[in-house]
Amino acid sequence: WSPDTGALEVRLGPASDEGWRLATIRGESGRPVAVRLRAGALTTLPVTTRPIARGEVIRDGDIGLGEAIAWLGAANAPLDESPVGWEMRQSVGENRPVTRAMLQPPKLVNAGDEVAFVWQRGGVRLERVATAVAAARLGEPVRARVGDVQLVGRVAGPGLALMEGGSR
Repeated sequence: WSPDTGALEVRLGPASDEGWRLATIRGESGRPVAVRLRAGALTTLPVTTRPIARGEVIRDGDIGLGEAIAWLGAANAPLDESPVGWEMRQSVGENRPVTRAMLQPPKLVNAGDEVAFVWQRGGVRLERVATAVAAARLGEPVRARVGDVQLVGRVAGPGLALMEGGSR
């Protein structure tokens, strides 16, 4: 196109999780052209203060504020709480923006740990302690055994799992 092209019609497709969009541009000639673009803005974001390896636990001082491009998209949602204690899903270099998608909750139960399984309905509360078969993170299911009995619950805290179901 040149400055004398005339009016242009631009249509943007939906944003992907990483902020990419497909723009369809049509000039007066009527022939459309598709362009892939990514939308973002330069802003102050949480960034790494040092390189952090995949699986490493975030410590105090690992994340600071810095100027970076915030790409639009669900996977790039900013942090709304401190990530201290959480683990990195991927290796990240120094001064890189940190998003929720890059982090995973910490393991709160490890294989061999004792876990209190709690079931509660109204005023009735049952609790049983069992040994975890595998590790689990906050909100994940955890399996444990006590003798021949296998229990399954959702991790609610360190050494604590809530059991669901059973209306009687």
